[in-house]
Amino acid sequence: MLGERLGKMRELFEHHGVLPLRDRVVLDVGCGHGTDLERLVNWGARPENMHGVDASRERIGVARTSHPQMKFECISAAELPFPGAHFDLVLMCTLMTSVLDERVATGIANAVTRVLKPGGHILWYDFRYESITNRRTRAVRKNDIFRYFPSFDADFRTITLLPPMARRLGPLTSVLYPILNSIPFLRTHYMAILTKPQAAERAA
Repeated sequence: MLGERLGKMRELFEHHGVLPLRDRVVLDVGCGHGTDLERLVNWGARPENMHGVDASRERIGVARTSHPQMKFECISAAELPFPGAHFDLVLMCTLMTSVLDERVATGIANAVTRVLKPGGHILWYDFRYESITNRRTRAVRKNDIFRYFPSFDADFRTITLLPPMARRLGPLTSVLYPILNSIPFLRTHYMAILTKPQAAERAA
């Protein structure tokens, strides 16, 4: 699953001109331990241009210890402490499905829109189906994403084989995963590049 995700991410970055990453200023919203930012550094981004925010002090503490050259803040994603039009790229990975309050979700989307440069990109990766085992999450579908970012261009992919199924493939994973993953309704996530219009007005 991770290999598929990283391969699709790189494919979308190449297709939309996000690469090379060297001069990109990047924000990861809901950054956890900073793992995704570390991967971007491995692809050529500068550590000093990497920023992450997360509401968990524990996760931010680990991120700061593991990646001392990057910048991390423990703060609500709806209250981003950055100037407008500051970032070239914002990562939103498995974030919005964990935000059950629609007002908070809208606030996060508005904050991300404000800090993203015109012509900048959001890398979106999140569940498109409801979880039957985790009621602390929700599905976020295309119409929701377009409602959060109504003026953005969007390029969607469906990826990631249904995780409970993928975990049971065992030694046959390398053979069965690509076969099962070729069936569209078994792919549980959207990955997308959302592009802010060049002429978009900055949010107040």
